[in-house]
Amino acid sequence: MHESRYAATKTQLARRCGITYYRLLSNWDRSGRPKDHSPGKNRYDVEKYRNWINGWKSAHNFGNGHNSEFAYKLNPREQAYADRATAAAAREKFRLEVEMAEYVPRLSANNQIEAANTVVRRELRKALEFELPPRLVGMTAAQMRVVMIDKLKEILSHLPHKIMGSNGYSS
Repeated sequence: MHESRYAATKTQLARRCGITYYRLLSNWDRSGRPKDHSPGKNRYDVEKYRNWINGWKSAHNFGNGHNSEFAYKLNPREQAYADRATAAAAREKFRLEVEMAEYVPRLSANNQIEAANTVVRRELRKALEFELPPRLVGMTAAQMRVVMIDKLKEILSHLPHKIMGSNGYSS
């Protein structure tokens, strides 16, 4: 279908000129804006408005990603500078996160994990070697299963407090 030469609304005009409605409105009072063709459906002459927009658009006001067809392409040297700046910003962000304790040193993390594993092993060993055997004497397999599941739930419910305490945190 053939598109009309005219647009009835500013929204249609912006869409057909390849810019956002906001960008069109923010530049509406610029000098050289074409006069309205006529009231009604043939109000804005799209070709005249495209020429008017091409007169004031530039890389710095159209290279923001919202109007990709007008986006400014960086040459290799500029791209290298941009990449270097991005890497520097990422390094600085990481340093700041380390300073604000967002990250834990690997040795400290490994020690905390080992301490937590020790607590888990100790609690399971204590239950399996000392607490459960006397309670399971004379029970059927189904009864043993119920007792063991209850004991496991009890151990697991108490572990977070014990783990936090073993890593130097107060519970």
